[in-house]
Amino acid sequence: MSGLNDNYTYQGGLGRSPTMAAFLINEGRSLEEACRMIYAVRPFTAFEPSQLERLKEFEGEIRQTSRDSAEDPVGKIIEPQELQL
Repeated sequence: MSGLNDNYTYQGGLGRSPTMAAFLINEGRSLEEACRMIYAVRPFTAFEPSQLERLKEFEGEIRQTSRDSAEDPVGKIIEPQELQL
């Protein structure tokens, strides 16, 4: 699974709300739910169309990762010799 920092880049002055939305999506919320939560606290928030598009893509990536993980609930056990220290 890609980390949050791999999927969304902060743009000076235009990224606080979209970054928070990405965090909420990463925590399991839908994009719609994340936006509602943000608007409830910051009703003056305005997302750029490109930001919403990227958040939709990110939501899809997170959901796909969740589905892939659900197929193998135990996950892969990493043996000590596999660790690259």
